[in-house]
Amino acid sequence: MFRLLLTLILSASSFLTFSQTCSINASSIVCKEEIMSFEVTASTGIQSVIWDMGDATTSTQTSFSHKYSTKGIKLVKVTVSLMGGGTCIDTNTVTVYELPKFKIIKKSDNNYCLWQNNVCLIDSSSGGDTGVSLTKRIIVWDDGNQDMSTSPQLGDKICHKYANSGTYKVTIELTNSK
Repeated sequence: MFRLLLTLILSASSFLTFSQTCSINASSIVCKEEIMSFEVTASTGIQSVIWDMGDATTSTQTSFSHKYSTKGIKLVKVTVSLMGGGTCIDTNTVTVYELPKFKIIKKSDNNYCLWQNNVCLIDSSSGGDTGVSLTKRIIVWDDGNQDMSTSPQLGDKICHKYANSGTYKVTIELTNSK
């Protein structure tokens, strides 16, 4: 007969620990009203979650989309209950910036019938928050042409000549440095 005896000696300072981790997957920078994705992952199975989005809203989904309606620094916190017991907590700071401020002025020497089908605009847009600059401006004219600048400046004059007179829609996209 074979007999195995195992003796485990623990002192008052000895204890066993199991590392259980969770982490937030999300961007740390977003513009106001921009939809961003959040996801939590854990080292073991997730039983339930509760999110505090830093703006008085919560969620109980492991993966979801959210948008912030006010600018500022938001502390996002997720508390995860793990399968088999245990809890882990992770936090993420999200900085919410103002949207770029759109301001286009019709050049004063344009007349309303678009003399010779030429229209000029003056760009007085800004990056939104103080210290935030514009990094790109795309103007799509309704006849299929476009103008793009990767270094737009305050006061830029943008002109376009349409082939025919008519009513046209102009679409302008601004991107700031955040």
